Amino acid sequence: MANINLRPWREEKREQEQQEFLVVCVAALIAGAVVWFAVHGVMQGRIDKQDGRNTYLKAETSKLDEKIAAVRDLQKRRQELVERMELIQNLQGNRPVIVRVFDGITRSVPDDLYLGEIKKTGKSMAIKGYSEANSQIAELMRNFDAAEWFTKPVLIDVSASKDPANPYSEFTMTVQEVTPKTEGEDEEDAS
Repeated sequence: MANINLRPWREEKREQEQQEFLVVCVAALIAGAVVWFAVHGVMQGRIDKQDGRNTYLKAETSKLDEKIAAVRDLQKRRQELVERMELIQNLQGNRPVIVRVFDGITRSVPDDLYLGEIKKTGKSMAIKGYSEANSQIAELMRNFDAAEWFTKPVLIDVSASKDPANPYSEFTMTVQEVTPKTEGEDEEDAS
């Protein structure tokens, strides 16, 4: 006898295939969600790590900016101190010059010649004075020319006194002030 299957096997097979399809869809959906969360977590971790790096770099940059500002301030203060030191050294170096200039003037003035006014403008000095004879004025000019602190004496004017009781002649002259070279400077110039 022949077996006849009266069960609705086609419907059962269709239901089974539908269930398998739903299981595969749910599994794919779950797998997709797991992959999405994993990728999202990894990417968010990288973003957070990079944000941390950026924050660290910004903090370090601001620290370096502060240090750079401090260094610039120190350089500015150093430059100011160097300028002050140079000014003080120049003042200390030029301090005895005026004393030596006046000493040179007193050594250059011959007897019976009197200086009435000395006016200094830069390195040039205008001198007004009185003498009994023109030879004393000439001697003064020779003395200035021979002195180490003076050069280029120039006689501008000599006028005799109009008063017969006053035997002095009034004269005006200019002379240039120079700083004599030291022995070390002479050797450097020769080489």
